[in-house]
Amino acid sequence: MDDLISAEPIEPGLWRLSDPMGYLAHLVVGEKDAALVDVMLGIGDVRSVAERLAGGRRLRVLLTHRHPDHVGGAYRFDEVMMPALEDGHWDDAERFAAEHRAAGVAADPRLADAPWAIVEGARPRVTHVADGDELDLGGLKLRCVALPGHTEGSMGYLCPELGVLLSGDAVTPIMCLCFDESLPVSAWRATLDKMEGLPFGRFY
Repeated sequence: MDDLISAEPIEPGLWRLSDPMGYLAHLVVGEKDAALVDVMLGIGDVRSVAERLAGGRRLRVLLTHRHPDHVGGAYRFDEVMMPALEDGHWDDAERFAAEHRAAGVAADPRLADAPWAIVEGARPRVTHVADGDELDLGGLKLRCVALPGHTEGSMGYLCPELGVLLSGDAVTPIMCLCFDESLPVSAWRATLDKMEGLPFGRFY
């Protein structure tokens, strides 16, 4: 049921996807490849929506960090890419994703029958990406940019051609640094200093 996932164009070549609980992902569509940055909690079929928007282009999946509202939908894909420090936490992701889903069902009982990636799919193969790696999508590139703070290995994906940084939770209006895997405020301030030198005008 891909009707649970909504999509809207927000830049040329850039789509924002959202699920019924308000979690977000972003799809960058180049001339030859497309890249899905984050995959939300796993309610609905993010893969079918992203593949449709990609229009037959190869679809690559990039994850910003380990938290379930960003990796839950990964269970619909064979392979994903993420930072090495954020890999290996799938047990935690599954447990916390189930808690998030239960809260969503309590608020909206209709979600009880919604497709659920973690139940229907399997853990994906993981390829690691590192700071400075680049993906050429054809006319658009995504550069991996380490943005530690929210988690120790949080990664953003910079598209210089669009002037856009897809930051995950590395920088948000209400910043959360309270997890065991979060770094001190001083580390996040260093990340903000790093961002000042990056060629982007908008971040999502």
